[in-house]
Amino acid sequence: MQNVLRIIRKIFKITIVGFTTLTRRIESRALELLESAVCNRSRREQARRGCRDHLNQSANKIPAA
Repeated sequence: MQNVLRIIRKIFKITIVGFTTLTRRIESRALELLESAVCNRSRREQARRGCRDHLNQSANKIPAA
């Protein structure tokens, strides 16, 4: 009976370790994707600001009719 319990504990431990590793990998990938999304968003916002500033400067140079 004790041998069976040892085997069950080993199997359970292997399962937990595998699950923990899988969870870490998923969390790591999720963080990478989140960082990438934040980086892309900030780049888009900077591009918009740059276009807006450029348009504002161009509008200042054009004399009113």
